[in-house]
Amino acid sequence: THLALGFYGINRDHPDKYIYSLLHVVLGANMSSRLFSEVREKRGLAYAIGSHIKGFADSGMFLIHAGVDNAKLVQAVEVIARELRKIKKKLVSSNELRRAKDFYIGQLRLALESTLEHMFWIGEPTLHLNKTYSFTEVLKKIEKISPHDIRRLACEIFRAEKVRLAIIGPLREKQGEKKLYGCIRNL
Repeated sequence: THLALGFYGINRDHPDKYIYSLLHVVLGANMSSRLFSEVREKRGLAYAIGSHIKGFADSGMFLIHAGVDNAKLVQAVEVIARELRKIKKKLVSSNELRRAKDFYIGQLRLALESTLEHMFWIGEPTLHLNKTYSFTEVLKKIEKISPHDIRRLACEIFRAEKVRLAIIGPLREKQGEKKLYGCIRNL
């Protein structure tokens, strides 16, 4: 079964856009993320799991996606929902935030080694926002982000009234629908 758990996010020029990126790194951007660790590594509920973010001109999207064993769908959604509640209630540790910052900065550095990515770095904000950002300016903003910032944005984004769940795969019983709804209703 493939699932996509989507939330309304923030736009591409939102003041919290770097916090948004770090929240994504902590939750699902890599194999050290919370979702990968909890859902795949510890519990074996999914082969593939991760998150994606996108900022548009007037809105955004925070997406959690997974490919799970059909029989473990409800359990996987329960664990995902638990991780979302956890990041809203408890601050990320300074070590976890440092690792997220290092990963994000490393990805930016690697991307900017490509001429095409460097052109996108300059061109996209110029075309869409009539601005440019220096790498040093972005680094300073990233370094200022605190665990409180991560929790604040998580509380704004991961709310039951903002969630949408799409599932492709067999759902054998109506009871499964109620269980899935119950998992995400209490975000």
